[in-house]
Amino acid sequence: SNTQEVTLLEPGHGYAPGDVNHDYSVNITDVTLLISNAMGTDNGICPTCADVNGDGVVNISDVTTLINMVNSQTAKIQRRSNNIRF
Repeated sequence: SNTQEVTLLEPGHGYAPGDVNHDYSVNITDVTLLISNAMGTDNGICPTCADVNGDGVVNISDVTTLINMVNSQTAKIQRRSNNIRF
């Protein structure tokens, strides 16, 4: 089937993989922060959220996974906007 489960979190309850800055949105800002962190900058990101692929290690694989997540979200938005008729 072409369904995807989405878990919505209330502020202060849990975490969302990829939302490294805890702004309740996964976007290019999170990618930038994760890249910076992977290059050695201690920028205070959430280590649990930074382990995007869930393998227990934060590394370049998480960056790749997060980029794919953000690209996928952008593609979905673009497809939806292409289906809007005025």
